[in-house]
Amino acid sequence: MTPKEVLIKAKALIADRRNWIQGMEARAASGQPLPPEHPSACRFCSIGAVERVLAPLPAAEHYRLKEQTLNEIESHITTSAVIGKLWRFNDSHTHEGVMALFDKAIKEAT
Repeated sequence: MTPKEVLIKAKALIADRRNWIQGMEARAASGQPLPPEHPSACRFCSIGAVERVLAPLPAAEHYRLKEQTLNEIESHITTSAVIGKLWRFNDSHTHEGVMALFDKAIKEAT
């Protein structure tokens, strides 16, 4: 799996606004906070979506791809208050802004 593939899959998880959240990585349909890899997790922030995509991978590959993927998407964050931090961007921008960030990162990812 490449960082671009991770971004595409993560974006798909949160493309529906109802599946995107702010303030934590993942929630169940009931609203209960959960880790992104939990089977009942169905709503995610940007990082939670990336974590969910990577959850089935062996630990070494998971961490390598997480770092590469976050570096890829965070390189496109230019708002001075949130430079380089996907979680800050997710929590301070609209769903449309987050989707636009994913689109830009996917377009330019290798």
